[in-house]
This record gives sequence, structure tokens and C-alpha cells, in this order.
Amino acid sequence: MRFVHIADVHLGAQPDRGRPYSAKRGEELWEAFRRVIGEADRQQADFLFIAGDLFHRQPSRQEVSRVRDWLGELRRTQVVMAAGNHDYLAPGTAYQRTEWPDHVWLIDSAQVGRRKFLCGRTPVYVYGCSYVGRENLEPVYDSLEPGREPGIHILLAHGGDARHIPMDYGKIGRAGFHYVAMGHIHRPHIFSSQMAYAGALEPIDRLDTGPHGYIEGEIDESAQPGEGTRLRFAEAASRSYIPVELACRPGVGTGELLRALRGRIQELGRDNLYSVCLRGTFRPGMRPDTGLLLEEEAVCAVEDRSRADWDMEKLWRESRGQLLGEFLEGFRGRELSLEEEAAREYGVEALLETSGGRR
Repeated sequence: MRFVHIADVHLGAQPDRGRPYSAKRGEELWEAFRRVIGEADRQQADFLFIAGDLFHRQPSRQEVSRVRDWLGELRRTQVVMAAGNHDYLAPGTAYQRTEWPDHVWLIDSAQVGRRKFLCGRTPVYVYGCSYVGRENLEPVYDSLEPGREPGIHILLAHGGDARHIPMDYGKIGRAGFHYVAMGHIHRPHIFSSQMAYAGALEPIDRLDTGPHGYIEGEIDESAQPGEGTRLRFAEAASRSYIPVELACRPGVGTGELLRALRGRIQELGRDNLYSVCLRGTFRPGMRPDTGLLLEEEAVCAVEDRSRADWDMEKLWRESRGQLLGEFLEGFRGRELSLEEEAAREYGVEALLETSGGRR
């Protein structure tokens, strides 16, 4: 039995809303889903498993119809999909009320159920449940075991944190399923040949670093659970989010930082998106212009963790008895958090500016 396992497609999302490329990124999510359907059809996969959050929110009638029509084009692939915490089955919504083709099963209950399919002459039992709200605090999969009937037993499981179906991975992995198709965690992770997170099909935000795609699997009908399942992760994302650090130094201006950033983008690929973090120190009064860096089309965010090259002790000594000295006194004698260091720095700059540079 051959299958394709995807999760967390988040159709309808607009990653990095407000950036010039955001609308294009939203359409890329649809294109990625379309490609996977085509790949499942090309490979003549027996099953396509969609382990939750196909949609980013409650989908519109038009969005559901688009998915239904695409899935309807599959010639031999049977489809099983569960609703996750983002696209949960709210009563009366288009997702919940749509009539799906005969070869598509949208699991429509918050209680774990199962359905029997046939792969040739081999029975395939698929288990799972859907979210009916944004959260589910119950560890519904931990005590679940497959039936004893001969055949292949598959579990769709969306969750894995405290508020979204907590999971004891060890118990689930030992339960006896031939495969557990997991969703909710956006980074792919293969626990064993029996259990894996597919990860998000495309990265959704700047925290979704690393490779993204889907799982291809094959199960030997004659083998025992844990012995006859083979998995392969297939990269499929059109672009990646890549963190980039730029080193600030006194005397280095925004223009030089911008040239360094463009060099990194050229090196790593202009199709990718970059989350920039500034570190190091700069000459007091010469703070880097983060807005200029953010104007680069491939940049999705800029975080400024650089610091002015002040000698705070010297500044405190020279300004004792003045407002600036009193301000600095409140930070002395203890280790400061990054937030406190930033507050001290901005306070110093503001006080010096209002006093015309006098200490």
C-alpha cells in the first residue's frame, strides 16, 4: 500500500501580511497543495492522508469547493482528512456541510472513529477524530489501540502540545498501528517507520525554518506493524525562511549593513525569505536604520539586538546629580535582561537628546 501524508497546509493564510509579497505567498500555499494532489495521482498512491489544518481558518464555500473539485480529480487515490484546531468543524460551516466525493472521507466527529477501506483485497482501517473547537485538552490518542482484524491499521493524529490533544508519543508508537500520520507541529519529524509529523507543506511564518514538504510511505501488507513500513520525506516548499545575523560595529553604517545583507541574499537565494537580526555595537547616536533594511523585498522581519557603544559606568559618573545620572542609578548593581538593556539605552539617548547632548 502506497500513501502520501500531508498536514498543516493552511490554505487561506497570507503569510507575512503587509509585506509586498504576502498575496503571492498565500497563492503559493494553494499551488503546493495542487502539486501534491498531482503527485499522489502520478504515483497512483492508494491513500492521501491530510492530518489537520488543511485550512488556516473556517474556509469559505468557494475555498471548500476548490478543494473538493481538486480531490475529485484523483483517479484511484482514496483521501482521508481530519479537521485541526485552525479549521475545526464548527456547526453549519461550509467545511462541515459539504458533500465530498465517495473516495474522500472528512472525519466529522470529535470522538475517535474508524472506517474500513480496501486496497486491492487488503482491508485498511483508518482511525481519527476532528477538532470541533480551537482547543482539545484531552489526550485522546494515548490509550487508543487498533482493532485485531487482519489488515492495515492507520491513525490520523493532530496535536501534540498541552492545549491541542497532548500526546504520549511512546504509548502511541507502541500501540500497534502500522502508521500514525501526525499534524500540528510545523517541522517534519520522523519518530520511526511507524509514526511521523509531516510538518507544514509550505512554511507559514518566519519561525518555520528548515525543510518543508510531505511524507511518502509504503506498507507491506504481509508484515507486522513496525516491520513493513518505509517512509521518505519529500521536500516540496517553493521557498524557505532563513535567519540571517548582521554584525554591527562602531563606524559601520546602515549602508554597509545593507550591502552585507544583499550579499547574503545573493548567496542563499533570492527566492527565499530572510529574518534579519542585528547584533554587536554601534557608535552612540548612529543606530542602524532597520526600516531601510526592511525595504528589501526578500526581508520579512528585522530584529535589532544591537547596542550603542556606551561606557555606562563612565556616563553615570559624569552625570551624577543630574537627571541622566539618576536614571542610570536605577540599572546599576544587577544583571540586566536584554529588555532592560534596551530600555536603558533608549532612555540614555532620549535624555541626551532633550538636554541637547549635555550630561
